[in-house]
Amino acid sequence: MASTTPLTTWMAELAVALLPSISTSLQVRKLKENFLRTIRNHNYARTNQFEVNERLTGLEEKFQAFNLDDLAAKLYSCRVELRSHDDRWIPDVLDLLLHLSDNPAKSTRVGDVAAGRLAQQGPEVLTWKEIEADDPIDRQDSIWEIPNYSDLSSDEDEADGGSLSSAAVSPGPLRNKALGGKFSARVLDDLGPSLHSTVSQLNDIQFWRLPGPEVCLTETQAMQEVLLMLQGIQTSVFNILPNAIEPDPRYRLKHLDAAASSSLLCEVAALGSEINSIRSWLHLSQESNVMQLIEDRIRESLSAIEISFSTMQDHVLQRLPSAGIESLLQVLQVARSTSLPLRSMLKVLPLLPPNDPVTALDNLFAFIDSTYCCHDEKTHGLALSIFIAAFQLYARPLDTWISTGSIREDGIRLFISENPHPVERLTLWHNWFHITADDDTRVPTFLKQGAQNILTIGKTAAFLAQLQAGPGAFEAIEPLATSAKEAYDLAQQQSSTSFCAIFDMIVNRHLATALANTTAKLTMLLEEECGFSRLLDALEHVFLCRNGAVWQKFECRVFEQIDRCVEVWNDRFLCADALVDTFSSVDSIDPELITVRSAYTSSRTMESRRRSVKILSALTVSYEVFWPIANVILPRSITSYQKIALLLRQLRRVRFSLERRAYFCTQNVSLGAGPVQKLGQGLCFQLSFFINTVYNHLTGCVIDSLTSSARARLSGTIDEMIAVHASYISALEHGCLCSKRIQPLREALVSTMDLCIRFTDVVSSPLTQGRNSDDFEAGSFFSAHSQRYHKRRRAVESESSSDEEVTSDGGEGYSTFILDEDTSILDELVKIRADFKKHVAFLTAGLRGVARNSGEMGDLFELLADALEGVFPQASRHVSQ
Repeated sequence: MASTTPLTTWMAELAVALLPSISTSLQVRKLKENFLRTIRNHNYARTNQFEVNERLTGLEEKFQAFNLDDLAAKLYSCRVELRSHDDRWIPDVLDLLLHLSDNPAKSTRVGDVAAGRLAQQGPEVLTWKEIEADDPIDRQDSIWEIPNYSDLSSDEDEADGGSLSSAAVSPGPLRNKALGGKFSARVLDDLGPSLHSTVSQLNDIQFWRLPGPEVCLTETQAMQEVLLMLQGIQTSVFNILPNAIEPDPRYRLKHLDAAASSSLLCEVAALGSEINSIRSWLHLSQESNVMQLIEDRIRESLSAIEISFSTMQDHVLQRLPSAGIESLLQVLQVARSTSLPLRSMLKVLPLLPPNDPVTALDNLFAFIDSTYCCHDEKTHGLALSIFIAAFQLYARPLDTWISTGSIREDGIRLFISENPHPVERLTLWHNWFHITADDDTRVPTFLKQGAQNILTIGKTAAFLAQLQAGPGAFEAIEPLATSAKEAYDLAQQQSSTSFCAIFDMIVNRHLATALANTTAKLTMLLEEECGFSRLLDALEHVFLCRNGAVWQKFECRVFEQIDRCVEVWNDRFLCADALVDTFSSVDSIDPELITVRSAYTSSRTMESRRRSVKILSALTVSYEVFWPIANVILPRSITSYQKIALLLRQLRRVRFSLERRAYFCTQNVSLGAGPVQKLGQGLCFQLSFFINTVYNHLTGCVIDSLTSSARARLSGTIDEMIAVHASYISALEHGCLCSKRIQPLREALVSTMDLCIRFTDVVSSPLTQGRNSDDFEAGSFFSAHSQRYHKRRRAVESESSSDEEVTSDGGEGYSTFILDEDTSILDELVKIRADFKKHVAFLTAGLRGVARNSGEMGDLFELLADALEGVFPQASRHVSQ
């Protein structure tokens, strides 16, 4: 007896096997426990083996009653085999199988039972060889002789016709063959006179057996031969060659002369040749399922024509007066009319190359248009039905593409291909899918207008699938096959408009609707789930300095450290922490997405590098863009943002130096004699005005106007949004003098800004401050600020003493410029003024030259040039020294 544990395991496995596969783990455990509990607590009676045997006997009789003797024999053989086993559980198993069976008389087949069981258990076949081994046969005995019987023989002439064979029993087919000739001869010899005339008529109508160089045919015989030939059957009158059908010159119509008969038969042969050409095309091997469908539709049309020819032949044979077929000319006319639509397809069949569905569809589409122009309605209807069926099959993978964004060719190679190499999702829109240019996967001509929309719809669906938008994103997208069917129905109703025009209209309308629906869903997700507008605001704050007050604290600290020659002014960790604090109050910015990259662009000393605004390029601020929006705002756009941000930061750096240092020095520090002081003050004003004019023009006229315009136009499809933002970035980069086309102007502007730094260093140099120590207590801005507010000087100095220890080293931290012993401040200021005028003149002329070739941006360049020329005219002026 088995132990409890294996029995429990077996019962648990039985319970799991009986449960449906969709059951949850909780349901499986609960039902399994109930099953085991029921089995343990129930006392089952022993199986009555005699009752089981009676039920099996009844089932065997039921099989015999339903004329299922084979099943009854199989069941009997299995029962016989089971009797040789003495296992006690066999009746229980048989009883379980009987309870589980469901109408076995209707559900069971012979093939369900293991083959060979009955043959193995059945009695062995007794052969003559075994019989002769036990009891030899005397073959000379008359009982083994075979009499020769016939249907017309009698008891009296058995001896006449009988030839007895002393050989062994001959096979049946050989005996029948030996007797067939004699039997046929006796039947024909015993025919009556009426049957003899019928046989004579049969021989006469077999005209192909008649000898002679010329055989005359009756019109009925000719019609039969023609109809057989049109059905593709080999006849005697016509020779079916590989490329044509020709009449046999041996035959002519009895009621026509030779020329007329030959002409008529040649016309019939020409008609058969055209139909046979269609049969030849159908013999081509087609692997594409679209071409196989076209072949099947043409074959169906040919079969319908052949059926009509067969019906016509039946009418000719029966000579039905209602058929209206009385002559060969009528047969020819009816055959031409019936086969005209299919024969017209011969114009396009040679243009349907094997296994090239795109070319086939294009030529079919053009053929439909030509049949419409020729008002060939029957051919137009046949070609149109073939095209619609083929296009519906061709459009299946296209429908899958526009609905789910996945490519499933299903035996049809699409004109859209997927990048086989793994790529990042931030390039999904640009690199994952594209339209191929291969000949075998090119875009059909009738879909070229909507091919880009098909690609865009599919990419939008793939985008939504990557965003896990759910099944609702793919609703309300009807298949292209439906549009083709709608165009077909409308073409049947509107006979005044060609199908091609209707098809283009409906398909393009369908694609436009599908594109609008999927784009609306995607743009909504980009806005609500990804924060598209919020990101644009963040980019304006981070790169375009939308709010200058936010950047002021951070930049002032950076500019002061540069002026003090602090080497770690661009430390990326310190700058990153400072930027997090700076933008923590801006709602549209996530400070965690701000990254800082620092680099050392020169091996020169800090004292040398600080004299140029190019030092700011060693600090780069980035803002991370998530992959859905990165498909719209491209990575190269972030690079352009950084170029513009660098230029604006350089301008703010120069403005900081001029306003915080140069202005105070020129107003409160004596630079020398009166002309020198005036020259310094005037030059400070000119430099400040230049920097403010350029900065205000870039931020107010260029950035603000272009940004507001782009934000208003940033809608539509994803391609349109990408194009709008790309054009916006291009115009912004060009308008802010950061494009490669106007690099000389950018270099001139940078040179001018470096000149401003040089001017600030000259007027606030340690030498200058040393010469005027009585008027200027310290060279730092903080000490100057204290002198301006003299009444609160002591309190301010006491509160900021710790800062002055760091920020002011006797004024030397603010300027690294040292005058040569033979050079005066006046000489430096004059040289700075001359260089400044030269740069401004070059910049003004360059702006006017660029404006002529910049399209819409030309007006902005002209505006900046006018603003500069209004203050800095090009005419030379005498400056008193």
